[in-house]
Amino acid sequence: MVDIKFLLKIMALGCIVAFVVMFFHIKSIKKDNVNFPSLKTSDAVNDIIIRSKEYRGVSYIETETNNKFRIENSKNYFYNPIRLCEFIQEGDSISKQRNVDTIIIFRDDKEYYFLLGKIIGKE
Repeated sequence: MVDIKFLLKIMALGCIVAFVVMFFHIKSIKKDNVNFPSLKTSDAVNDIIIRSKEYRGVSYIETETNNKFRIENSKNYFYNPIRLCEFIQEGDSISKQRNVDTIIIFRDDKEYYFLLGKIIGKE
C-alpha cells in the first residue's frame, strides 16, 4: 500500500513546480508585451517577417529591420488558418499603411488581408 505522507510530499512538490513554471511563464509574457509594442492604426510597416510566435491569439513579430511589434487577435474566415498568428510565416512580407487598419501579408505572389484586431468574414 502507498504511504499517504509520500503522496502528500509528491503533491506538494508538484504544486511548487507548477507555481514556479507559471511564475516564469507570466514573467515572460509581460516582458514580451514590453519588448513588442502593440501595432496601432497610426503605425506603418513594410518589412519581411523573420520570426513570429503566438500566445493566446496575439502575434509577436520580428522583422528584417529589427522591428518588433505585436498584433492582437486578427482573423479572416476566408483563409485557413483563420487567425493571423497561425497564418503568418517566416519570410512573409507584411505591409500596413499609416492611419489604416488593413494588414497585407505577401506570400508566393499573393496578397492576404487582415484587419488590425478585427474579424473578417464572420457574421
